[in-house]
Amino acid sequence: MIQVMAAAANADGMMDEREEQAILDRLRGLDISQEERLYLLDELHHPKEVAALVAGISDPATARAMYTLACATIEIDTEAERAWLDRLANGLGLSPAVQKFIEEQNG
Repeated sequence: MIQVMAAAANADGMMDEREEQAILDRLRGLDISQEERLYLLDELHHPKEVAALVAGISDPATARAMYTLACATIEIDTEAERAWLDRLANGLGLSPAVQKFIEEQNG
């Protein structure tokens, strides 16, 4: 899930301060080791491609959760973010109606 957040935050080619802070706030609540924290911080700055994120995701609930998390991580205010979210939704097998519903719930 951290990987999808990091990739979403970098969808427009850069992670702004608000996006980075939202991810760091979520990390603070996790009970994880220092090594795991360092790994997650590294993931923030080396985002995965959409194809890698969706590989092996076949459960519709997991797909919806991933898309919801991506939408909660970013504010869709650039064409690059819009295109990235469209690729993610497509890769996850979400219908346009489900995609729109999730986005409206997070907007």
